[in-house]
Amino acid sequence: MVSQKLIDYIKNNLDSFGENKIREALLKEGYPQDLINNAIKAAIESNSLRKEYGKREEGEGIGNIKEETEQRREQLSVKKEEINEKYEKLDKKERNASGKNSKILIAILITIIILGAGFFVFYNFFMEKPNDIKEDDSLVLDLNLENALSIKDDSTYVTDSSKYGNKGFLEGNVEFIDTKFGKATKIENGDHIKVLDSNSLDIASDITIEALIYTYNASKIQTLIGKGDNPDLYVAIFNNSVLFHLHEGENLPNHILLSNTKLEDNIWYLITLTYNGSMMKMYINGKREEYPIEHNNYWEEGIQVNDNDLLIGINERWEEEYFEGLIKSVRVYTRALAEDEIKNSYLLLGE
Repeated sequence: MVSQKLIDYIKNNLDSFGENKIREALLKEGYPQDLINNAIKAAIESNSLRKEYGKREEGEGIGNIKEETEQRREQLSVKKEEINEKYEKLDKKERNASGKNSKILIAILITIIILGAGFFVFYNFFMEKPNDIKEDDSLVLDLNLENALSIKDDSTYVTDSSKYGNKGFLEGNVEFIDTKFGKATKIENGDHIKVLDSNSLDIASDITIEALIYTYNASKIQTLIGKGDNPDLYVAIFNNSVLFHLHEGENLPNHILLSNTKLEDNIWYLITLTYNGSMMKMYINGKREEYPIEHNNYWEEGIQVNDNDLLIGINERWEEEYFEGLIKSVRVYTRALAEDEIKNSYLLLGE
């Protein structure tokens, strides 16, 4: 049976990566060829049906679709009666002589019934289940850093695929590099992405931060994500390890995780960090860091909120700690993703 998560993943990424790249990525992860083909076919058909439904709803209205459904039902009934009448008028001799024609008439009847049933399935699927694929309200930032648009000659931003529209503005001489995951941003010498502060990014409790990165100099202290001049939220590379820092509040403790896994230069890593309201966790390439170096990583008082912009590739306090490498995507959720969701995100990359 084809996983709905797999179909949803393919549907959401068909336009960005294309059918062939998705197939190659899933084959590398050991998914069976038949399963991949069926999932891709289902995703394409679902997208096509949803587009067709959208056109119908916009151009004709729901009332017209219902009216057309009734008309189709009446037409099928009339057509079936006409065929039966013609068939009954043939005498025994004519039936024997025209067996071939009779088979054609039967085939036409079956075809009409199948087409009519297909229309009713289409109608019922979209009329009764319009919300099968629901948006994740907890996803407040979803930057795919190849989706850049220029609004002026000197100002370019990356679109936010979440419902909150937290676009990322490119600051400095950010370049775009072709990678196995598509285009990614090359950041060096203080280049960075700035996401303007918004209520959706002022997260006081449960949080997940996910970033797909490729560093040129993992031994250097460098910022992946920072928010606040303390900063209150801080993700960095520190002596080849991933550092995750949250600030509880003014005159209250800082909370830190430091990975045991050592990052190497010129390798892609999916970094995922969570806080569920009481405990911080860290994942690298879908695998949880079992015994990371930790500093007071259990608490239940939430996270210090600030009105500063969220910066990717640099932080406000230590500007020399800029990132050097490639960043493909950054996501932020207002919930702690489950471990199976994190593993699935990594597997779908096709690493």
